[in-house]
Amino acid sequence: MVLDTLGNIGTIYDSQGDFVKSEEHLFKSLKINEELNNKGAITHTLSNIDYFHENQEIYNKELGYSNKALELESY
Repeated sequence: MVLDTLGNIGTIYDSQGDFVKSEEHLFKSLKINEELNNKGAITHTLSNIDYFHENQEIYNKELGYSNKALELESY
């Protein structure tokens, strides 16, 4: 539950325009979920990171996270 909260806080910061804090929280969430091998939460967090990058028009990074999320979903 706490792990999803970090990601949610990240998306709230994104909507408020605080992109530094947004990215920080999203990647903290991703790191913890990867350490716990929580594939569902990893996929959700990767989707949030994609959304963040799309808002920032960082398209070269976005595709990598999308592909990683798709790979996890296929297992």
